[in-house]
Amino acid sequence: FITIGKTGLGAATAHAPIDAVDGKRRFVFVAMPHIAISRKGEVGKCKREGIEAISNACGALDAIVGELKSGNVKIQLNMEDVEQSLVRQRILADLPYGDKPTLDEITKLASDIITNDVDKLLTENLDINVYDYVVLTGIQIHGPED
Repeated sequence: FITIGKTGLGAATAHAPIDAVDGKRRFVFVAMPHIAISRKGEVGKCKREGIEAISNACGALDAIVGELKSGNVKIQLNMEDVEQSLVRQRILADLPYGDKPTLDEITKLASDIITNDVDKLLTENLDINVYDYVVLTGIQIHGPED
């Protein structure tokens, strides 16, 4: 999810060097959710190098899936966990009322949200006569190591 807005984008782009040949500033934006698939096909579970215990991905989205399943969704902004609060609010804004998606379904939704939000932010705030940029989106998948 993107947590940068017009102000942050303006500051970031203003600090990038200007190409001496064509006068443009160039960027690569990478924005995507991630998910894991274990060797046994378990969605959300993976092994990480240097860590013995099974890990999960994406933990933030998995927590939201758990809240939706339980019927106890925390909608208030938690100042001790602002990022998770914003992710939850952004997902809930696009999720039909009563839906209880699986981790893979919510990850696909997150990918769509991220892609649309990044596109809107950049097209409304960056002049293509001044900026060249590429956007990489999709879903990063953590799989078995071998």
